[in-house]
Amino acid sequence: MFASNTSGVHGPGVKDSDKSMQLRIALPPGDGDDQDDYWGYRLHYQQAFNDKVRGRIILQHRDRSEFL
Repeated sequence: MFASNTSGVHGPGVKDSDKSMQLRIALPPGDGDDQDDYWGYRLHYQQAFNDKVRGRIILQHRDRSEFL
């Protein structure tokens, strides 16, 4: 068994030309045939409008279906 997550902390500093995107994927597998595997996804996009204001879009999804 291992641990994984899709969270993260981004710093408060803003640069005028800042533009970035991240895709994070997590899989905590089930321990046996009677337990399901779960997938988690997170898409994070951010862009600075100037040296003081930055916008962020965060989309997350958690799949609780069986892993085949």
